[in-house]
Amino acid sequence: MATKRQKEQTGDNPSIEATLLKLEQILQRMESEEQPLEASLADFEEGISLTRQAQTMLREAEQKVQLLTESSTGEPQASALIPAEDGDSER
Repeated sequence: MATKRQKEQTGDNPSIEATLLKLEQILQRMESEEQPLEASLADFEEGISLTRQAQTMLREAEQKVQLLTESSTGEPQASALIPAEDGDSER
C-alpha cells in the first residue's frame, strides 16, 4: 500500500520538486521562442497554475514547521535556522 508521502509525490499531488522542475521546463520552452503563440499562451497558463500550487505547498510546509516548533504552551517558539556568527548558540 502506498504511503501518504508517496501519493503526494505522484498523480494529482506532485512534490514541490516535481512542480519546480515542470516550471523550469515550461520556462525553457517559452524562452526558446521556437513555439507558436498558442503554445506559449498554454504554457503561460500552466505555469501560473503550477506557481499557485507551489505557493500553496510552501504555505502548508511553513504551517507544519510552525506547529512543530511551538512551545509546550502553544506559543510560537522562535529558533534560528542558521547559527549566529558571534558564537551565540542560544536558540
